[in-house]
Amino acid sequence: MCIRDRANTVVVVVGNDEAAATEAWQFLRAESVRSTYILEGGINNWLRTFGEETFVAENAIPDAADDQLAFHFPAAVGAAYSFAAPNEQLAAQFDYTPRIVLEVKRGPGGGGCG
Repeated sequence: MCIRDRANTVVVVVGNDEAAATEAWQFLRAESVRSTYILEGGINNWLRTFGEETFVAENAIPDAADDQLAFHFPAAVGAAYSFAAPNEQLAAQFDYTPRIVLEVKRGPGGGGCG
């Protein structure tokens, strides 16, 4: 699948923090991929924000380098982690400013009789 062929699609680039994600975002924008965004702070910030306190405290990697995953995962359980999809009640505790604006690809305008 080529992202360019997906008109009217939002693309979110995620890295461990923002360094590699920013490079990917720049590449995508240079390739004219519309509606491309970076997850602020990457997955590390997501885990610090939405991760359970015990998970964060017990699994943080204190000396993680920039753009490296800053947490150990004791098991690969994916969506079974509560922070994989925070509930609306938890999300409502945060000030959130929507930033996504869909850049709609439109066909040529005009018309007429000719």
